[in-house]
Amino acid sequence: MENRLKSHNDKKIIGTKQNQFGILLMLIASIFFSLMAPIIKNLNHLPLMELIFFRNLPTVLILPWIIKIKDISIFGKNKLFLLLRSLFGFITMIGFVFTFMKMNLTDAMAIRQLSPFIIIYLSIVFLHEKFYSNQVFIFIFAFIGSLLVIKPGFRSEMFPAIFGLISVFFSALAHTVLRRLRLTDYPVVIVNHFAFFSSVISLIILMIQNKFQLPNGNEFLLLLSLGLISFFAQMTLSYAYRFTPASVVSLYLYSRVLFTAILDFIFFSELPDPLSIMGCFLITIGGFIHFRNRVKIERQEGEK
Repeated sequence: MENRLKSHNDKKIIGTKQNQFGILLMLIASIFFSLMAPIIKNLNHLPLMELIFFRNLPTVLILPWIIKIKDISIFGKNKLFLLLRSLFGFITMIGFVFTFMKMNLTDAMAIRQLSPFIIIYLSIVFLHEKFYSNQVFIFIFAFIGSLLVIKPGFRSEMFPAIFGLISVFFSALAHTVLRRLRLTDYPVVIVNHFAFFSSVISLIILMIQNKFQLPNGNEFLLLLSLGLISFFAQMTLSYAYRFTPASVVSLYLYSRVLFTAILDFIFFSELPDPLSIMGCFLITIGGFIHFRNRVKIERQEGEK
């Protein structure tokens, strides 16, 4: 009996340590994602597709070696869904880079945090997942929060915000496809397909536009940093989900808004206005309700 209790306690301690490690990795990933924002803004004079190309270049060069070492097929199994994930992800990336080039960084990151709420909607509509009454409040908080951040009106800043919302919708589509892909393909294969697709398409568009600008020394270092930070952000995010359940660790993605606000102030002396702060708060509250709801559902399912 004592041995059973000891074994149970050991598993509990190991599980707790894994959760803590996963949370730490998620916070590190959030810092990496936040660091990308000021780099993109510093390079906003360069063509959009050039930024996207260099953002994916290190991943394209590094991941195939990792896949080869792991002795995994680089082509993947579910090729149609890999293509869809890459296409939706590429459109998302265009919006991600464009909004950080044109908007206040904190506002742009806050809009990006709306993706989980759209995923809930898409999961209910297309995956026929159960709708819970608490989700009404989630959508209300997210909707009001987004209005406070975007501040609808006829002004030049509206276009990047609208484009950001469109990219968030495609981000939700990409994550919905990922739910299916995780059953058939390894994360490194999925990320490699996405990076290769994005780098090739962005390079083709850049050549058609004939807008490539040869970066100087400082710009090249920033572009290289952007690509490396993106690679480490993707890898730490993947391992965070590997060590810790998504229902536990996903809440910490909202720390990106705080980290981005700090970096925005340090590098550009910009602070979000009171309405944006309130909007970020409501979006985060909606995310917290979603987090608590998922934990409760998983606990109930585990007890059955």
